[in-house]
Amino acid sequence: ANSNARLQRMVKCHQAPISTMTGAGDLVASGDDDGQVCLWNTQFEQEALFPGEGLPCTCLGMQSGADCLVAGFAHGIVRVIQLSIREVTVEVAAHSRCIMALDVHPTEPIFTTVSEDTYLKVWTLPDSEDKGGEVAAVYEERAEDRFLTGVQFARDGSERILASAYDSKELLVWD
Repeated sequence: ANSNARLQRMVKCHQAPISTMTGAGDLVASGDDDGQVCLWNTQFEQEALFPGEGLPCTCLGMQSGADCLVAGFAHGIVRVIQLSIREVTVEVAAHSRCIMALDVHPTEPIFTTVSEDTYLKVWTLPDSEDKGGEVAAVYEERAEDRFLTGVQFARDGSERILASAYDSKELLVWD
């Protein structure tokens, strides 16, 4: 950690409180309580703005070197933003309740989500060459009697998934 780090400035970027952030390469994305998603470069200049629908953007994910930003929302919707053209190219009703967390695999074209509906799901990312590409569910499992709050792909090159649940001392692992 840099013990000499100090707050240098504050950048006004949202009208509603910021609820989530992610970054990869030279881009940073932030989402807010109204569902608005902003894309920034490393100089904190706004690159794109995607309006919300009044419900919070709860989680964001990007894959370094990939052409997409994945956004999860409180109403169970996932949106995939194609970064090269700065457009939402896919929207899918991913869950029946609030999406609590998501993660984009570091090397494979897949992402995972967990929701208040108690499901963990794995999805394919659309091909960046195909603007109208689809997101497809490739796996889902209900975590019986668990309120899933976090999810992460292992960073060991596998497709192993780790998840956390509310008020639990255990880490859930899918191999």
